[in-house]
Amino acid sequence: MIEPASPTLPADHAKEQVPSYRWLSWLNYALVILMGLGWNLIGPALPAVRREFSLSLASVGIIFPITTLGFALAVMGAGYVVDGYGRRPALVGASLMLGIGFLGWGLAPSWPTMVACMLFTGAGLGCIDIITNVTASDASSGNRVADLNRLHMYFGLSAVLSPLLIGLSLDVNWRLPMLGIGVLGFACLPLALRVQLPPPASIERLSRANVMPLARNGLILMVTAVLVLYIWVEVSMMGWSVTYLTDVFAEPYDRSTVIVSLFWGAIFLGRLAMAWLAQRLSTEQIIQAALIASVPLLLVLALAPFAWMAYAAVFLIGLFIAPVFPTMFALALQRFPRRPGTVAILLLLGAAAGGLLPPYVIGVVAETLTFRVAMLSLVPVAIFMPVLTFFAFRRSRHEA
Repeated sequence: MIEPASPTLPADHAKEQVPSYRWLSWLNYALVILMGLGWNLIGPALPAVRREFSLSLASVGIIFPITTLGFALAVMGAGYVVDGYGRRPALVGASLMLGIGFLGWGLAPSWPTMVACMLFTGAGLGCIDIITNVTASDASSGNRVADLNRLHMYFGLSAVLSPLLIGLSLDVNWRLPMLGIGVLGFACLPLALRVQLPPPASIERLSRANVMPLARNGLILMVTAVLVLYIWVEVSMMGWSVTYLTDVFAEPYDRSTVIVSLFWGAIFLGRLAMAWLAQRLSTEQIIQAALIASVPLLLVLALAPFAWMAYAAVFLIGLFIAPVFPTMFALALQRFPRRPGTVAILLLLGAAAGGLLPPYVIGVVAETLTFRVAMLSLVPVAIFMPVLTFFAFRRSRHEA
């Protein structure tokens, strides 16, 4: 049986709890920053990887499903640990897997070895996504939409730096940013072992009996569907936008990496704005209007006759879709606050599905048809997002 949402804690009690989790907040921010840097090194690094190993677009695209597979496996494992054994083991695992994955990627001597290391890279990112969302929700002062948008704001902020790191390292060694993230991942380990964690509402090991009701729940299905489409668009754009600019517009490699900074700078601004707007306006109206506005912008990106139009379109798309992931995540966690690990598994596995094959297919379509056709395929995906979001919010009101 699905449990009802727990009542909101009194304001004075919440204020007593927040200061004691200050170090947890800083650790979460650090892990999300490293996750933002790591995810968004992949796209800017692709041209360098292709050049070093003499790969085609379709061949180098395999890096997306492999990384996403590692992410999905880690989500299942970390989610099981979170609800079955507690938060600490998953927090420590996030630091370890991040260090192992990125050091392996940075040191890989051959393409098959690099592909294998990307499995661990994805696993580190998946562990971080589970544990930071769950512990931030545990320690929430009451407004999960604002708190999770604030947490994910750091993802966008750090992702701005990824292409800059690749650009700065090209003259020395493009692998240096990966090595740096691996070292910093291990550096988070002492704090992960000692930081104070909020007590979970319940600890319940996963089983078919307690997972299936959630997996069939209408709200969870709707939110998961939105996240699938969101990640489909986000990963496809960010994975291929640099290559798109260099191949279609003949933009210089070092200059084209700026498009990733523009996108994630917009994500940062959008989530910062959402953390403020969520306390003043209807969350549903903000999300719906933003998603509808993103559709014509994707058309501009695919059909732009000039490179500067593509840069502008990517910035505006990032600004509008920025709050989708943390807001939909918060919508589900608010409804089921005592099952955060299980909820996170279901949502993030769905999100992983959006990044498993679609980005790879973009590379195949670009190789066989044209890059413009490949990018144009994102438009119908974006059209369905506001439709599914509407039903998700309606379901949330119905189940409240």
